[in-house]
Parts: sequence; C-alpha cells; structure tokens
Amino acid sequence: MALGSGRKAQFEKLLQELKTLVLGGSVGFAAGVAEELENLANKGASFSALPRTAYTRYFSAVAPPKSSTTLINQMTLFIGAFSFYWHAIDRYSFRPKNEALRKAVLDPIVFAMSKELAEMVVKSGMKTTAEAAVAAVQPLSLRYAGARALADPKDVENSAVFIAGYSIVNDTELPLTAEEKAALAGIVVAKLLEGIAKLDLPKRIKALETLL
Repeated sequence: MALGSGRKAQFEKLLQELKTLVLGGSVGFAAGVAEELENLANKGASFSALPRTAYTRYFSAVAPPKSSTTLINQMTLFIGAFSFYWHAIDRYSFRPKNEALRKAVLDPIVFAMSKELAEMVVKSGMKTTAEAAVAAVQPLSLRYAGARALADPKDVENSAVFIAGYSIVNDTELPLTAEEKAALAGIVVAKLLEGIAKLDLPKRIKALETLL
C-alpha cells in the first residue's frame, strides 16, 4: 500500500524510534545481565568459580566500565535479546492472511539490527555480513514460535520469555551448576521482561498499523 508523504514520514519516524529501542534494549540486556552475574560472583555465593577474564566486555551500564572483561559472553547475550525481540515483534505484527504489517515493521528492524551486529563482529576481528547475521539469528527467534504467549504469569513455563531464559543461558555454554543455571535464567527473564515493557510493542505496532 502506497503511503502519502506525511503518513510515510510519520511511519518512518515511529519505525526509527522502535529500531532505536530494540538496539538499546539488546545492548542494555547484555550489559545488565553481565553486571548482575558479576555482582553475585563477587559476593561469593554463586558463580564465583567462573573465569574472571574469559570474555571481552562490549557493553556496560556504568561509565567507566568496571573492567575490560566479563564473566559471560556479552555478544551471545546481545544476540539472545535480539532474537527474542525479533520474535516479539513478529508475534505482535502478525495478521492472518495479511503480511503487509509484518513486512513493513519487522523486516527493516531485523536488517538494521543485523547490520549493527555484523559491524560489531567485524570490529572484533571476524568477517561477516548483515545477511549472514540475519541467517544466524532467525533460527534463534523461531525457538519461541510454539509458545502460547509472549509472557503469561498464569502459564509461565509455556511462555516465550520462560523458554528464552533457559535458551539464552544454554547459548552461553557456561559451566554452571543446576542452581546457578536457574538463577541466571531468572536474571535473563527479568531483564527481557524489562525490555519488553520499555518497547511497549502493542501500542507502538498499533500506531504503525494505523499509518499503513
């Protein structure tokens, strides 16, 4: 559907705002999960056996960063958050027998995020492209397709965010005890819920839909 110039400009403005929020949410998730993990490890109760200089720190919620390294792979966390937000936008923009909204909203956000991810990977010394990033992250977003809801306090274990908690923890491949894995999954779920609340997807996607 062709948009008038004014509607198109407003649509692009709202879409750019959502792109910025998804990027910021993914960065904030990676920084926040890492720092909560470090705080627990410093208290000595959990996670204290993890190598202290295992991973490069890419993101930090405080300035200056606490250190140049962290206990967890923040790039894996960034990708995990991106894949979850990808699924969330997909879920909220789905319309039966009509792909226009999903294509107009999800596709540009996915490519913009994949471009950002590819640039980060290239800066770390590896070669990749935005197209390769899309191909790598898409299967991760599909892990949540069978969930009954994005987040449902009445059916927690069948919600996408609960599945994401353990999926992202498993992606990190950290040597954790069962108790530590559960604790880290709880942190992941809490941070994803914070991110989803800030995105306010039902309201934002409805606003975009009215402009199509």
